Amino acid sequence: MAARNPLSEEELSCPVCCDIFRDPVVLSCSHIVCKTCLQQFWGTKGSQECPHTERQIKEEFEKLHQFLRDEEAARIAALKEEEEQKSQMMRRKIEEMNGEISALSDTIRNIEKEMEAEDVLFLQVRISFVLSFLFLSFCDTNKKTCCFYLKGSTFALIF
Repeated sequence: MAARNPLSEEELSCPVCCDIFRDPVVLSCSHIVCKTCLQQFWGTKGSQECPHTERQIKEEFEKLHQFLRDEEAARIAALKEEEEQKSQMMRRKIEEMNGEISALSDTIRNIEKEMEAEDVLFLQVRISFVLSFLFLSFCDTNKKTCCFYLKGSTFALIF
């Protein structure tokens, strides 16, 4: 004769009231529930569902819901980290560009100053060049006038 394993108290307990079964009923899902617990559950619920299966579904749903909340929080944290890294990179690039703009502005100012100095020098050279072609004809200091001759033309300067 084969020896039988005795059933544990958990296996003999109603999943609703947690007591030893009183008038047990086997449902189509193979769960066993006290008849009074089942009638009370169905009366409260308004539908004929297994209280144990519904509890399992609720527990599984809550686990899934918690997993999704954790996953959402992890993704949000990753996105915030990525946003911070990109913001720092953008700040560095903006600083670099501002430095380059400042350097270019300095270069432009220096070139403008050099061009002004070259314009003055160019003007002085041009005046000297023109004056080298002028021949002073006469100068009347009392009237503060001078006359110049340039290739057949006469010019008068009045001081």
